[in-house]
Amino acid sequence: QVINDSIASSFETIQLESATRDGQPYLTDENSVSYDNGGNFGITIEDCEFNEGDGVNNRMYCAIGHHSDDDNNHYMNDNIRILRNKFGNVFYSIICPLGFKNSVISDNEFTLTNEVNELYAIRFRYYNTNVSVERNKFVGGYANITSVNVVSVNEGLVIRDNDFTTEFNTNEANILIKNWKNVVIEGNTFKKAKQRNLSLNGYNNNADYAHTILVKGNNFDSTNVTASGAQNIYVNYAKYVTVVDNQLTNNNDFTSVYVNPSNASNFAFSNNNFITSNAGSKLLD
Repeated sequence: QVINDSIASSFETIQLESATRDGQPYLTDENSVSYDNGGNFGITIEDCEFNEGDGVNNRMYCAIGHHSDDDNNHYMNDNIRILRNKFGNVFYSIICPLGFKNSVISDNEFTLTNEVNELYAIRFRYYNTNVSVERNKFVGGYANITSVNVVSVNEGLVIRDNDFTTEFNTNEANILIKNWKNVVIEGNTFKKAKQRNLSLNGYNNNADYAHTILVKGNNFDSTNVTASGAQNIYVNYAKYVTVVDNQLTNNNDFTSVYVNPSNASNFAFSNNNFITSNAGSKLLD
């Protein structure tokens, strides 16, 4: 199936929504409908192609997303599977999960080539739990592109065996983890990033730190990328972080790992392989 969305440039192409007034206010008069707060279960979106219209005036706003911010219906999307799709440019976020539980985003291809602010491949929002992001390919990118951007309460995330070949010029990161708890980042390949590859950076509140993070067996390759002050791994406002068995290849302008000792606690670092192309590379601050 090919979905070319050049009309609904301010909406989701596929909207996964709960049966709430907040989520679906446009269905009918609120006095004639009884909303049961029901969610979605067992939905699979697979083998689709999402294009961007003409890419100028009629760009797709969001491929798979939602409207609701309902705090009373946290886990509204259970067992959602997004598999083997191809996604082109959008105006905002390609996939914007809200209330995903026991769900999988795998084997998709994200191609981001336009210079658009606030452009994300996957932008997690509230109340996601036990979600895996595996074997996806992220290609291209210019400004404000974050492959996994987490801005609110979530728990249980696996990011495994993905290929990040992105290129951008802002302070965004390939993976940005804010206040997630229990996260595994394993076996991924990172190439070409001009800023941070992995940022573990919660909020300035101990309850909202990035918490219990395992970074294992990843390949960070920043060879021949010139970006003064950039880091492969950045740790700030995070606790219980383990970084083990990773390979970090970087040049003179990249810091392999930066940890802010004032804000990070319980940090473990072992058995990582550093390969530097210039003698001046920093390893750990």
